[in-house]
Amino acid sequence: MPEGCLEAKQQEEERQRQQAERKEKEARAALEERQRQEAKPKGLEYAGTSGTTWKIKRKKSEAPDKVDVTVESVQKNEDGAFASVEGVCRKGMIVFFATLVDEAGAASLDFSDRVDGYRGIRTTYRVNDESPSQKLIPQYLYSNRFFIVAFSAYKQRVEWLDLSTHFGIDELLLLDSPPLDTTWRIIVEVSAAQKPIIIQIPIYDDSIQELIQTCK
Repeated sequence: MPEGCLEAKQQEEERQRQQAERKEKEARAALEERQRQEAKPKGLEYAGTSGTTWKIKRKKSEAPDKVDVTVESVQKNEDGAFASVEGVCRKGMIVFFATLVDEAGAASLDFSDRVDGYRGIRTTYRVNDESPSQKLIPQYLYSNRFFIVAFSAYKQRVEWLDLSTHFGIDELLLLDSPPLDTTWRIIVEVSAAQKPIIIQIPIYDDSIQELIQTCK
């Protein structure tokens, strides 16, 4: 092929590649905007039907005119085993983690989905109305305590959580959490007993919303 024709072909291929990337970016932006518009009405509806109860704790912060807020929810399975789910604010990061125990409150559960070489377990994980997918969630401090999701109060996606910044532990965790402004629920299924434990986080529950607002 003559050099001029080859150069023209390469330019056309580059133009088509850039055009395809631009269309993909526009489609992704349109999807995220639709998700933002849908998040609140769907979230409010789900908060009223999830069947979860969230308690809120408030205490005065060291910072003037500021209150530290935490939320808690106990979510049981059919056998009485349960997840104690906690939501906290750490330096502009909203973090949820869960401690899983048996019906007597003991850390005796066998996590069949532990992954060799990884301090965590494999779960069935669902965001909003998306199809459930397999996702690893990392262990935190104890063998039965796990990070569920982390949100930035400034709405961007959280891919990594620096524990040294937020929890005083020298470790960096891969979380790949969704953006806060497009998320209205998180559902996580954990195989930890004869019956799985289902963890639900309704983002538009009143207590969780107060945690989010005070974390900004």
